[in-house]
Amino acid sequence: GEEMVKITAEEILNTRGYHAAETVLSNGVETFRHTHEFYEIFITMEGEVFHHCNQHGTLLFQNTLCLVKPEDVHSFQKGQCNSVHFMNLAFSKDLYERGQSIWQQFYRGEPEKMEDFVNLPGSLSQSVASRILYLMKHMVHLGEIPGEDIILGVLLDSFTCLQKQKTSREIIPGWLESACHEMQKKENYQEGLKRFVELSGKSQEHLNRVIKKYYKMTPTAFLNTIRLEQAAMLLRTTEESVLDIMLECGFNNVSYFNQRFREGFGITPTRYRQFNRLAVNPG
Repeated sequence: GEEMVKITAEEILNTRGYHAAETVLSNGVETFRHTHEFYEIFITMEGEVFHHCNQHGTLLFQNTLCLVKPEDVHSFQKGQCNSVHFMNLAFSKDLYERGQSIWQQFYRGEPEKMEDFVNLPGSLSQSVASRILYLMKHMVHLGEIPGEDIILGVLLDSFTCLQKQKTSREIIPGWLESACHEMQKKENYQEGLKRFVELSGKSQEHLNRVIKKYYKMTPTAFLNTIRLEQAAMLLRTTEESVLDIMLECGFNNVSYFNQRFREGFGITPTRYRQFNRLAVNPG
């Protein structure tokens, strides 16, 4: 078969036991298959990535957090999008174990029974990404906050999210999970509720009832969440006007859009853009 590269901790982790990076794949070629002696967390920020891990591949959408364990053999490939953008954080087994023991003290649970990946709400995935960005900036000289502490924070968040999924995932009906996935595609969320009902193959009442039960929200609220995450991403990464972004994401009423955006992110779209400009490109 194909060459398999083993990456050692010395090669990648700095003296403090971690390495943070940002990856953008814009061609369709699969990255080289490799395994490593350490743990890795990555989170998809934009686009979708096909993650080959051990014997199987999974298509991971935007805002998916994934845990890769030592000895896992994996590689990445771009999905159906122009480019995929994700953040990686590699860290020592020692840091992972410290995170695990802190987690167990608080939750008195076993984080062994974890999913490998979980789709996060946009604002939570931003929070993980911004901490990885912080680590990238302070890799050379130590920031005000020790890197290990930030990584432990990311780990505790990850354990909690990867854990929680377990109970809900087993029972979410397949048709609902697949309709929710499909609704993340632009051509579907732009069409709105009618399309959601079509994709579910159920009546609107049935969709309403089941999505409330599992996701604790109405189909409209679910749809708005997807649209708002998309709008936030465009506000952060493009120069398009707020109005164009609003329309592109399937909203057609400015005050409704502003109100929903405020509920989701705590500030107006315009302020969000200014604030995230500062965060991403400090002038």
